[in-house]
Amino acid sequence: MSAKRRFLFLWCTFLAITFVIGLAALILAFRTSFGHIPTDITTVEPFCCFDVLDTLVSLSNRSVDPCADFLNYACYRQTNHSQMVSALRSLQSAVIHPTLQGRIRNPVTDRLRAHYRSCLTAFVENLCTPERTARAVLAMYRRWSNDPLSVNLLNVVGRLDFMFKIRSVFAATFQRYFTGSRGYVRHLLIEPLHAANVLDSNDSTDIEQLMFNAIREEVGGPVGVQDVRNFSARLRTAFLNVDYEDGDKHARAQNRTQLGQLLSRTNLSAWHEVLDYHEHFIASFEYVLRAPQAAQNILEVISDDNPQVQASGLAHFAILTASSVFSDDITFTYREGSIAQKAAYCDGKIVKLVSLWDMAATTEMTSPERDAVVRSMFKAIVAAVEAEIKTFFPDQAGLEDLLIFLKYVHLVLPQDLYDVYFQFIPTLGEDYIVNVMELRKFEFFFDASNVVRGLGNLWSFRGSVLEKLVSQYRNTIAVSPSIYALLSFTESGRNTTNGAVLGIWLADMVWGAFL
Repeated sequence: MSAKRRFLFLWCTFLAITFVIGLAALILAFRTSFGHIPTDITTVEPFCCFDVLDTLVSLSNRSVDPCADFLNYACYRQTNHSQMVSALRSLQSAVIHPTLQGRIRNPVTDRLRAHYRSCLTAFVENLCTPERTARAVLAMYRRWSNDPLSVNLLNVVGRLDFMFKIRSVFAATFQRYFTGSRGYVRHLLIEPLHAANVLDSNDSTDIEQLMFNAIREEVGGPVGVQDVRNFSARLRTAFLNVDYEDGDKHARAQNRTQLGQLLSRTNLSAWHEVLDYHEHFIASFEYVLRAPQAAQNILEVISDDNPQVQASGLAHFAILTASSVFSDDITFTYREGSIAQKAAYCDGKIVKLVSLWDMAATTEMTSPERDAVVRSMFKAIVAAVEAEIKTFFPDQAGLEDLLIFLKYVHLVLPQDLYDVYFQFIPTLGEDYIVNVMELRKFEFFFDASNVVRGLGNLWSFRGSVLEKLVSQYRNTIAVSPSIYALLSFTESGRNTTNGAVLGIWLADMVWGAFL
């Protein structure tokens, strides 16, 4: 094994060990912050990167001290434990609790509180039964169609798949790529999908049957279970009834007029409002349609104006929406839980609204002065990593390329990110079902905005506002505003506390940007 590969192996091993230890420490802090603080904090054992690396240093037989420079920041000492617990509590006391209690009033916190109250109301009043959920979805469809008596299925599908990311028959994803001559190009990729089984004789559930019964009462007319099964089967046949060559084909449209020409057998006027929304928030993008023949086949099934087909399609999409989006809520409603358990369920739901909480925390916990402290820490980390690179690769031909790449690794602070998202902040009210859908739309455009700005899936896979506090995508490193609650902004605490909390995360991300 070459010296470079041996170093990379040892370095990655070190990062993995320190990352796990740091993560364990943070998890311990997170858990204690929610009211489970150990009775005796002094029993927590101190540790430092020196303790972790004793064995690795002896095995590597190197004269260079792996704990030099920024790695000293990674020492997590016993004295810092209570500080971190206190800091996590400050996030709750400064942002979360005042928001839910209505003591912080701004456009973001008002929406968080409105959704929290709608959640409590929904479960206290048992509004998320299968029947009530299906009726609420159907009422929402009618509002979309501006008609209390009929529903435009094309309009419904356009909204479900291109705004709310339901993926009923299409997957819609914004992408950004570099073309060379044209620079960066943004497009909306539309892909036809194999439709789900609804009320299938083998997979159908009692919940789906209850939903269907409620929808049939609302819709009326001669629509039965077999009619819905037939509609679902027609959608799947439409998807499959194309040759291999068309299934792998991608057609490009520079605007919606050309998109309409690709799907010329269907009147896409029902999609105009949805596409207007896209073009308002995500300007200057093209359309890429995969398997255009399959897409056309699916749209023809949905556009069939036979009343029985339309009623069957309405039941299909309403059951699909209710069961896929609200399955956890429906399951929880069946439990005979106490008021406290229902409140705890809503507590768990509300902290998962990561984007909105980050926006609220940006307003309440960040400032230009605090941003300067984080930026200074990042610069120190980059300088330390640069020194480490020069030490470990003194004679490597690729050293110059590594240093050039390192100069392009940059930090994005919360204020830089979240100003953009305020333009499509959702409107939330008393209706829990509508709120959940509006939040899905917000997350769709939140992710799309990141993609078209070159940030990719920067904040994907965050389960709650207290997870994944630092994220990296290519040469961009972003800091969540939630981590500000863990930092010290006094002269005495900056190196020790901030190094333990933020320094090791930043170092791991900087190395990860080019290793």
